[in-house]
Amino acid sequence: VKEDDGWLVLKNKKGQCVFLEDGLCSVYAYRPAGCRTYPLVYDNEKCKPLLDLDCPYKDEFPINEQHTKQLASLVDILISERKERMKSLKNLKNHQKDA
Repeated sequence: VKEDDGWLVLKNKKGQCVFLEDGLCSVYAYRPAGCRTYPLVYDNEKCKPLLDLDCPYKDEFPINEQHTKQLASLVDILISERKERMKSLKNLKNHQKDA
């Protein structure tokens, strides 16, 4: 996992998830919530959930209202967690500046 402007992002290796082994998820039972909603992803710019058109299996995953609500709930949690990380980082920087 890496941090990008307060967001936690899974690292990729050669354009693929680091947990992908022989075409299968090596942490499937413990995969992150964002992976559980895939190929439904949240577009930050459009502020809405979208189907990842690059997913080769997108047609095999009918998206319903429950999936959309699940993703919206996840997004709310992620935004809240990001705010806390950004606040902590700001406090740390202020503390270092005062020291």
